[in-house]
Parts: sequence; structure tokens; C-alpha cells
Amino acid sequence: MGTSVGSGALSLRQAVLTAVVLEFSGALLMGTHVSSTMQKGILVASVFQGKDSLLFAGLLSSVAAAGTWLQALAFLTFCRRTNCCFWPLIVCLLLHRLHLIMVGPSQPHTVL
Repeated sequence: MGTSVGSGALSLRQAVLTAVVLEFSGALLMGTHVSSTMQKGILVASVFQGKDSLLFAGLLSSVAAAGTWLQALAFLTFCRRTNCCFWPLIVCLLLHRLHLIMVGPSQPHTVL
């Protein structure tokens, strides 16, 4: 939408209203498909059973890290894709939960 507003093809108001309609329609029509895909094994939530705070902290930190990464890439004017930012973070969170990566004040950083 930024290029449409920048070129004058759409006003800011038109771009926001178009984005609202398209985002809501996508969430309404495709939301169940995304949820079912996530439940098929992309994120194995059973690994985090009893560790809800770890799952929440990990997912929250992945959003913060992806946002920081995208801001840095935008500042440096590099090409960026949001979906590529999350995969390494989610994999590291899962490896930590499976005790393949140990991180903490009493433990050295080890990767098996």
C-alpha cells in the first residue's frame, strides 16, 4: 500500500480502508486453514505442556526479534520477507525445550 499512496494512486484513507477490508477478509476466510496447518505439526504445542510461560515468552521474543530484524533491514534498505524471520526463532525455542540447547546463568551455552 505504501507505493500506491506514494505514487498518488490511492489516498491514505483509501489505502487504510482497503487494507482493513482485505486483512479482515483474509483472516475470516483463511484463518481456519492457518490454524489447522499449525496444528498439523509446524508448532508442536504438546512439547510445552506445563511450560506455558516458556511458550509465551518464546513466541513473544520471536515477534520482537523479527520486528527488530525487519526494522534493521528497512533502515539498511535491504529486501525483506516477514515469514523468513520467524523460522529460526521457533526452531531455537523448540531445541531449547527439548534440551538440545542449554542456556542459563548456571549452564554453558552448548549445542548438540
